[in-house]
Amino acid sequence: MASPPKIVLPIGACSTYLRLQGQFPGATVKIHASKDDIFDTVFSGTASFPDEVFELTRQLGPGEHVIATQAEPGTDPPNWRPRSEDVQPLPTSAELKAVKPATHAFVCGHCIAFSNTYPGGVVSLSSTTDGLLGEAPAVGHFARIYLSAPFSHLQSNEQLRAMQTVCGQPGPITVLTPPDDPAMVPVRKLAAPIVKGPLHACQCAVRLEGVIPGA
Repeated sequence: MASPPKIVLPIGACSTYLRLQGQFPGATVKIHASKDDIFDTVFSGTASFPDEVFELTRQLGPGEHVIATQAEPGTDPPNWRPRSEDVQPLPTSAELKAVKPATHAFVCGHCIAFSNTYPGGVVSLSSTTDGLLGEAPAVGHFARIYLSAPFSHLQSNEQLRAMQTVCGQPGPITVLTPPDDPAMVPVRKLAAPIVKGPLHACQCAVRLEGVIPGA
């Protein structure tokens, strides 16, 4: 019988994503939530990686209990209840900090990451001239936004502003440093990434180094 996956904490109020560790690729994963021990299923699907983020069918409420199970294809989940983890209470305004860019904004970049986020929040990035550029949920204290259009040089009166919102409550605004051109080798050609080994048969992912954020 497979051990239950580990729920990665913290779980913030209004979370719509949950990160699990320890599940087997190909296993049937189920996530259940309840505030009164009557659990409903908020995710059911197949795991692809042993460390993976799953999108839930609804928001998790403050104080709810959350459990996760896994079962090999063709078998039933365990008939005992795994240990539950609790959803955090609603944050106070003092707990909502300004988000911080975790990667540099480069011209032509298609994504940017932010840290100092509140679990369960939504981080948005907007331009004072072009409006919303993208938004993404915070999984733990980190969020990665994929942009609707790549970064470009800003206009003279333009600013990029990031903000997190948790359960409808907005946090402080962060003004980003304007995007600049990435450092390139001669003839404006990016250096090739480096594949870090060793590599093993059947692994599902590889680690790369030397990648410019946003590439």
